[in-house]
Amino acid sequence: MSSFSWLDHTDSERRRVLEAIDRMRERETRDELGFGSIRNAFADLFFPGTTVMQTRPRYFLFVPWLYQALARKPSARADIAAALRRAEHRMIETLIAAGETDGVIGKRSRQRLLRTPSSIYWLGLRSWGVCRFQGIQDDFHRHFDRLAGGGEGERDDDGELLGAASLATWDPHLPPAPAGFPDVLDLALVASEAAYLRKRIVERCADSVLGVFARKSSFVDVANVWEHPGISDLPPWQRDAVEHARLFALVTHGATLLYVLMLNERLPASDERDQRIQRLHGTLRSWGAEAREDVRLPAWERDGCWRLVAANGHLRPRTQRFVDTWVERALWTRQDGGVEDAWARQAVAERERQLKGPRARLVNRRALELWNPAEGFSRLDYRWPTAQRHLSEIHHAMNGGKSHAGAA
Repeated sequence: MSSFSWLDHTDSERRRVLEAIDRMRERETRDELGFGSIRNAFADLFFPGTTVMQTRPRYFLFVPWLYQALARKPSARADIAAALRRAEHRMIETLIAAGETDGVIGKRSRQRLLRTPSSIYWLGLRSWGVCRFQGIQDDFHRHFDRLAGGGEGERDDDGELLGAASLATWDPHLPPAPAGFPDVLDLALVASEAAYLRKRIVERCADSVLGVFARKSSFVDVANVWEHPGISDLPPWQRDAVEHARLFALVTHGATLLYVLMLNERLPASDERDQRIQRLHGTLRSWGAEAREDVRLPAWERDGCWRLVAANGHLRPRTQRFVDTWVERALWTRQDGGVEDAWARQAVAERERQLKGPRARLVNRRALELWNPAEGFSRLDYRWPTAQRHLSEIHHAMNGGKSHAGAA
């Protein structure tokens, strides 16, 4: 099995490795065919500041509150990275002791937690304008003592502060930490906190799907972002983007299902395996029927899709060619969804070999043995579950209800 190790490491090196691990964790089987860069381009466009690692929206407040508490301790400011790590580990135990069971980051790993809430939410804090420091977390830590201590730093000829000292750290309207924090806390937003987060989203992410949906006075629970009635309120270019994302998810779902089927066919025979294969045959037939009934698919303007992805992320030419050819073959027109199509099987196998070489599961027995057969049945969701959970808790807290974690 592959493993990561390093002997002499800085916090920045450590974080880069952990972020690489997160990216692999986010990929899951549905990205074994290399759709992740396109998925991420749409997800970042629709839901800025979110990641699949995020759990509950109150962490957007926990992190600045922890920094503010540590700023009042000169001993902590001397090594803020280590002090913050200790505080975040203690927060796990505090939340569990308070009876929190859903959404506690580190609930299982406890003191072995590697990716802390501050690193998971850092980009979101900047994207939403909660954190005004426009730099990576390591840079913030390097300048933390001067920022926290209110040092003047150097000034230019016009009297303006130079460098990091000229940057405000936290939004001045950040709600104060509750009494007893961080020794007393839970994950439920109160109304004032929810209103603050909503305002940050609306102001900083105004034209995004997240920003438009945050302005809604009522919460709507739907399985996919394109099913939300608020789609009609999006700017035209965002509506087009959501439609491109929907069609991309629909089309690539067939390729992913076929890939998972091919992996199962290579596993040792068993009743469980045979049941999965039978279920996948049915799922592919259903996928084909759904695609045949989609009146917008035949007219899908893919050039517009690729321009949008290239402008908001990274578009690999091989990925574009694979998807274009897959669409042109229109395997969904077959009643079996292309299960027995020789070209489709060869294309999927070749695609995996291009991406992973000798580590491809379709040719590497050891890689296949390490695969979890339960993976790969869902289609791309573009982080909608994470975004919907944030919106749900914010809405319910603002309307006098407790933040209910299970709504999304």
